[in-house]
Amino acid sequence: TRLCIREGVDVVKINIGGDLIPNCMLTPGEDDILTTYSSAEVAACCEEAHALRKCVAAHCRGSRDVVLALEHGVDVIYHCDFAFKDAAILDALEAAKG
Repeated sequence: TRLCIREGVDVVKINIGGDLIPNCMLTPGEDDILTTYSSAEVAACCEEAHALRKCVAAHCRGSRDVVLALEHGVDVIYHCDFAFKDAAILDALEAAKG
């Protein structure tokens, strides 16, 4: 994050999730989207970017991705196309709209 900001970015975009999980790895109740960042990684990115007055955008397709983005203060969340499976996530997104 710091390197990107030092190089002059206006917005830091991270790919919290969005890669499809192969069918052989799915379990009942498993989202079919792979979350690629840990909570600590999302927190560190948001903390550093916000400390340097930059916005954070995130590519989030599944429910876990959206939860991580909301928990750590991501400013813009893209896609959310698999989050519809969880009404609580939709309510949280609505509440975060500000």
